[in-house]
Amino acid sequence: IMPLAGQVLPVLLKDEDWRKRHAVLITLAQIAEGCQKVLLTQISSAVDCCCMGVQDAHPRVRWASCQAIGQLCIDLGPDVQTDEHARIVPALLRAMEDPSPRVQAHATCAMVNFASIDEDPADLQAQQILQPYLDTLVGKLLQLLQSPHKMVQEGSLTAMASIADSARDAFEKYYTTVVPILMQIMTQTQGEDTKVLRSRAVECLSLVAMAVGKDRFRPDAEAVMQALMQMQAACGEDDETATYMLQAWTRLCKCLGEDFVPYLQFVMPPLLKSAQLEADVTITDYYEHDAGEEEEEEGVECLIIGDKRITIRTSTLEEKATACNMLVCYIQELKGAFFPYIEQVVGIVAPLLNFSYHEEVRAAAANALPELVNAAKDAVQKGCGKDAAWVKGVFDFVLTPLLDALKIEPEMFVSEAQLQSLSELVTACGEFISPEAMGVVMQRLQVAVQKSSERREERNSRRQAEDFDEEEQIALEEENEAEDDIMDAVGDCLGALLKKFHSAVLPQVELLMLHVTNMLSGSPKERRIAICIIDDIIEHASEGGATVKYLQPFMPILLKNLTGSDEDLRQCAGYGLGVCSEKLGAAFQPYSAETLQALSQCLQDPQARSKDWAAATDNVVSSLGKLMEFQPASLDATTGPQVGAGWLSFLPLTHDKDEGKHVHEQLCRFVEARDVRVLGAQGENLPRIVGVMAHILGEGEALLPAGQKDRMLALAQQIGSSLPAEVLQQQAAALPPEAQQIMASFKA
Repeated sequence: IMPLAGQVLPVLLKDEDWRKRHAVLITLAQIAEGCQKVLLTQISSAVDCCCMGVQDAHPRVRWASCQAIGQLCIDLGPDVQTDEHARIVPALLRAMEDPSPRVQAHATCAMVNFASIDEDPADLQAQQILQPYLDTLVGKLLQLLQSPHKMVQEGSLTAMASIADSARDAFEKYYTTVVPILMQIMTQTQGEDTKVLRSRAVECLSLVAMAVGKDRFRPDAEAVMQALMQMQAACGEDDETATYMLQAWTRLCKCLGEDFVPYLQFVMPPLLKSAQLEADVTITDYYEHDAGEEEEEEGVECLIIGDKRITIRTSTLEEKATACNMLVCYIQELKGAFFPYIEQVVGIVAPLLNFSYHEEVRAAAANALPELVNAAKDAVQKGCGKDAAWVKGVFDFVLTPLLDALKIEPEMFVSEAQLQSLSELVTACGEFISPEAMGVVMQRLQVAVQKSSERREERNSRRQAEDFDEEEQIALEEENEAEDDIMDAVGDCLGALLKKFHSAVLPQVELLMLHVTNMLSGSPKERRIAICIIDDIIEHASEGGATVKYLQPFMPILLKNLTGSDEDLRQCAGYGLGVCSEKLGAAFQPYSAETLQALSQCLQDPQARSKDWAAATDNVVSSLGKLMEFQPASLDATTGPQVGAGWLSFLPLTHDKDEGKHVHEQLCRFVEARDVRVLGAQGENLPRIVGVMAHILGEGEALLPAGQKDRMLALAQQIGSSLPAEVLQQQAAALPPEAQQIMASFKA
């Protein structure tokens, strides 16, 4: 499509007929997702069209440009926000001043999409992009709140909520201005025609509270809670405001933590009521001549089966699903403080594992179970008056229905949630599993793997059909991704069992190994899952040499995937080889030379230091360090210093932070042991070591295990004080500013 679009759209965008200019922008919005790969290389041209549209003489074209911007932010984000924020934000601000209220409202919708940058919670990319524009954006949205048009007011509140959510603590500057206005809307606007506006104000205020944090919000918490309780009391049946209220309470719980506990008495009754809603299902006779006579009702779904019409009120089911998901959030946040409601909620959610009318409800119920068990454990530790026997009772009560539900669940994504729930339950209280229950657990895992294999075979057979086309191929890929998620969850279950029971569970795990080895001939994702299971077996069940017998079959698998062309496979194979060298002692010695050669080959690979391969390389470096520490006989007087210097040249490890923490602590051990392979025979590697340590220390606790910072700092100071000032300066020149400051302190 893109070659044709590239020829036609720029021409039509200059046409005198506004309908053609409008069509260009709507087309751009429609094709953005399907043409994502190509458009990501042509972001500037796409934004050119949108910016021209914002300035168009016709309001419908200006509206369409907002539509296109919003869609591009979804389909091409975060690249479009990162690359083009300097043009997009001014364009949307211009549209917010448009004489047409429809254009103004749509500009706020586009701003919601712009601000909703999908990112890692630890990443501040969205905040950094938004920060230069916050003064202007917040001012403009407050101005739009004064508009006489409700659609504009509602849009401005949603945009404000999205901006606050992404700006986080940078939004604190506007807190004292924004919150009183939101409170005024919540408490002083009345009537059905402003219900949506009040709901949006509730949503906005709760997101602002999360953005600024507990300390800033606490002084206003009581007044906000009172306002919310008054609104909640006024909610009628089938009131969509109730969903906004449920979500707002949950955000405020996340903001306040255990300070939220006093408000549970007001929040829980309506939440539990929503969680216990029954499916609203009506079955009536259906006659063909009735078809087309009844108008479709919003929030209602009709199914025709034979001569029966089944009517399901989906809005009721969605409210129930939302309530169940909110319960999970409360339990996660409050942990033991949720104690007064644990038994009641267990009794509500466990039966919902078989709620046949809505898969989201079943998934939420599965997610809730391990959270409830962990909350029960935490409550006992905090002195709630119960004991370990009570926790075991909670565990036993939820495990049986979960295992029963796993047997019959038809939806793959719900099966995945159930398997993840099982994994987390084993981690939390696996010691409570009886031998009989353990047999059922392993049986369920076997059935899950077997069904997955059968579904894959069925999908492969569909490829042979005459009418198999690209659309069917896409559907198959999506189903295979869901299948991979299920097998990932099975792997997590096996990992949890091995961590809890170690070699005692190996006989049961061996029953699944045929399926695991079959996955090694599958897709890269299937192979990754199989290798991760192999890694877990060696890492957690090797006491007393219990896994030595697996070395012969496992080593060729790990070595082959280490040097292959897939970065994920290299990462998990590298990790596994490190675990083998650490856990298997002398039994690994015959394989150490071949392992050393393969690891060295990976580190000499030109792409080893590239961003895409960084996490894999971190695991290879970690494995090399373990080989040095736990298989010292594999290195002689010549290769030892070469390997040590090569290992040191890749430090610090910053991409796989978990591995980095272990490796950086290992560096401390090597230095404390005065290991010449790392220090150098004449101490020639000491400048490099002190530079690495300064870099690590400059990142705070991010790259070190808890409690190791002072240890590394003392070693770095000791080394630094022995080196000439010009050597330290030379090392510091290549370091980030924080590390340079630490380096400067060494001589002092």
